[in-house]
Amino acid sequence: MQDEIRWFEMVKEMVPRELVYSRNADEKTAREIFTESHKEMFKDCKNRLMEMGKTCSGLVAAVVFASSFSIPGEKNSKTGNPEYFNRLPFKVFTHAYVIGLSCAATSLVLFLSLVISPYKEQQFRRAIPTKYFFACFSFGLALTALLLAFTCNIFLQIYGGQKTLTKDILQLVLELTVFPTVCLVVLLYRGANFGPSFFRRIWC
Repeated sequence: MQDEIRWFEMVKEMVPRELVYSRNADEKTAREIFTESHKEMFKDCKNRLMEMGKTCSGLVAAVVFASSFSIPGEKNSKTGNPEYFNRLPFKVFTHAYVIGLSCAATSLVLFLSLVISPYKEQQFRRAIPTKYFFACFSFGLALTALLLAFTCNIFLQIYGGQKTLTKDILQLVLELTVFPTVCLVVLLYRGANFGPSFFRRIWC
């Protein structure tokens, strides 16, 4: 739908101004003909976005509630802070966890807005694609941040009370990243497209 509107605007710029609002034999303008001929496409795009919004909003809500794990480490009886308060993994955990929740909440609101917002044809030019982009982007950031926070939590639970060796960190990183990396490489080799062309068109 976005591409069709872009083509219409390009042709509109090429047509002399005095002909833009002229009517055909059926007393219809070019805009009215465009709207009528793209009625089914508009309806289909609207339904797909609404269904995607419903699905993804439920998924984001599940991720947010599932990510409410406990803070690693016992509290220090003297200071009241967690035992790992001054350690780097704990600081990464706290920042990543807050950022993840913020991005998840943003994504949830944006996906819900795709469900309840009143759709208009011209919104498919920039407003709706931009909203969809930020909803997906914030969801991706939320998953990445929460995964990082969860990794730091695991690291502190396993290695928090002892001296950490390089091989321990390397082993944990490999266990977390090997399989996703292999899947990504295979998908890219097989020609999978993760939507960069769509992202580039949003700002045009």
